[in-house]
Amino acid sequence: MTALAFAPFSRQVPAAPSRPPAAFQLGDGLRVGDRYWLQGQIIAPRAPAPARAEQARARISRRPFHVEIQAEGECLDYSGDVRPDGSFDIHAVHASGPAPRGWRPAQVRLILDDATAFQSQTVILDVPVRDRPIRLVILPLQLTNRLGDYALASQQAAELSSAFAGERAKDSLWCFLAVGPDPALTESNLALLAEVAGWPRGLFVICRTKSHQQSLDRMDTASRSLEWLFADHKPVQVLNLEPHWRGSRRLPARSPQAPLPGEWVRNGGMLTPRYPVVFCHGMLAFSFLRFQVPVEPNCFAPLRGLLRQRRLRALFPQVSPTGGVAVRARALREQIERWTCEPVNLVAHSMGGLDARYLISHLAMANRVRSLTTISTPHRGTSLADWFLETFAWRLPLMATLEVLGYDLDGFRDCRPAVCRRFNELTPNDPRVQYFSYGAEVASHRVSPSLRRGWSLLSHWEGANDGMVSRQSASWGAYLGTLQADHFAQTPDLAFVRPGEDFDCPGFYCQVLDDLARRGF
Repeated sequence: MTALAFAPFSRQVPAAPSRPPAAFQLGDGLRVGDRYWLQGQIIAPRAPAPARAEQARARISRRPFHVEIQAEGECLDYSGDVRPDGSFDIHAVHASGPAPRGWRPAQVRLILDDATAFQSQTVILDVPVRDRPIRLVILPLQLTNRLGDYALASQQAAELSSAFAGERAKDSLWCFLAVGPDPALTESNLALLAEVAGWPRGLFVICRTKSHQQSLDRMDTASRSLEWLFADHKPVQVLNLEPHWRGSRRLPARSPQAPLPGEWVRNGGMLTPRYPVVFCHGMLAFSFLRFQVPVEPNCFAPLRGLLRQRRLRALFPQVSPTGGVAVRARALREQIERWTCEPVNLVAHSMGGLDARYLISHLAMANRVRSLTTISTPHRGTSLADWFLETFAWRLPLMATLEVLGYDLDGFRDCRPAVCRRFNELTPNDPRVQYFSYGAEVASHRVSPSLRRGWSLLSHWEGANDGMVSRQSASWGAYLGTLQADHFAQTPDLAFVRPGEDFDCPGFYCQVLDDLARRGF
């Protein structure tokens, strides 16, 4: 989710573009509490040749869209990107008070490239959870692709009914996810099959696709969307009945020969962000001056194993350990562009947050970044940089020698308060990106030995701090909280931490990822 607001339809749209899509389809929407999920499809125009049709689909997939959904006097305003197959999801959060029970109509307007609007209508269903356990069933393609043959589908539905035996159906909210290209795949047909086969009564979510592989991919995005939709309530329990799909969380798949019911998997509240995450490291000043630059300069690298368990795609780029913001940001952009063409979330520690802001505002990457979360970033600089360069650096002939040899040491200068003030003037936030931040402060007895002098000086000059950056300087965008950890304890590599440090650094970054997922990123 990149933009969310509520206002009347007001966007002025000029004349139609030269290559508009042939059709725009929007499925029924769901609302659970303050969360909304809708799915849609942009259909490329027909072409006489397959190659031209593929080119048309490629043009559609690269185009950003904007959707305005008006229901009962309120307008949900959302921006995003279209997938290569033309499909898209809308995930929005809005505190609009109690919703009316049942379905409510909604007027929809889709805007492509800020150029042309397409009108449509849909309905939004308020799903009453009422503190019930939530059970999500992934229906097999063998069933959803054969609904046109009612006799065969009824037999398969009856066989699947044993998967729901003994699950206290009346006490649970059941949600059945059905994906496939069969025109007979409708809610009414599934509801009839479920009633005849004795399934628990529940909610049917239909996702249209065009191919087997697209169906498997859509199972993944739709199941994650449903988990996000129910994230404010009890954890979702998932039963995967499709043997050829395991999803981004590697859900256990039922073998075609395995007996039902299969294995229920408790989500446990650990959500996976919709977009890949790029972890941006800070300046390696202490490591560099002590000739202890690690083999893996990115301080987030120890999270690889943990993130692999969550099936989260993550990039750990390596940039100059002491270079200036502009140089580091360019290196960051090159590595992101080589890695993926998808939108990304940025999570940055210390100076990495300045790199990320420069990347967004000056390197034309705002359309590729959905969110930036910074941890103890000196957005307003740190007085320690002034102190170091004015009263201490001259005592280190090493620095002058390294500069003569061509080493970039501009990172020290780019963290000075005066330089950051000018940086902030030239680097405003981009409205397409959501900015979040965390600061930190720590008591003197919890400061790493290498940071104690800096902590004392910074306490006098700027107040509460983590030994390197003050809490006030770290605040940028939506401030989400203050960590009780010094600057070294905030990085998963645990370099230079004090003996007995008990800050749960991996646990904190898991919370950061959960928060991004709950916000729809």
